[in-house]
Amino acid sequence: MSKSKQYFCFLQYFATGEGLTENMAFVDAKSEKEAIKIFCRDYVLSKNTCTLEEEVSFFSDVVCIYDLSKKESRANAQEILNNFFRPEVTRSILKARMKKNAIFDFNFRFYANYS
Repeated sequence: MSKSKQYFCFLQYFATGEGLTENMAFVDAKSEKEAIKIFCRDYVLSKNTCTLEEEVSFFSDVVCIYDLSKKESRANAQEILNNFFRPEVTRSILKARMKKNAIFDFNFRFYANYS
C-alpha cells in the first residue's frame, strides 16, 4: 500500500464572460491523479454541479500540482503563495504544513466576476 504524500494544488481559470477564479489548497493523497480529484471535489466544485468525474476531467488539465517532497516543487508553491501573501505569511503557512503529522488545513479562493 502506498503512503500518502503532500501536494500543493493551484488552479487559475479564466472563462470569457464569467470571470477569473484562482484556487489553491494542500492535499494529502497517494498520487498526483488522486490529489487532483480530491482538490477538485473538496475545493473547486460546488456540490450541486455536474458529476464529479465530468468536472474533474474538465479541470484536471488546468490544475497545477506540486509534490511537496521535492525541493523544486516546494519553491514553486512558495512562489505562488508569495503572489497572494506576504513572504512572512507564506513561510508560516509552509512551515505549519510541512510539520510531521501537522493538523493544518489551508485553502484559498479568489474570484472576480467580470460580467
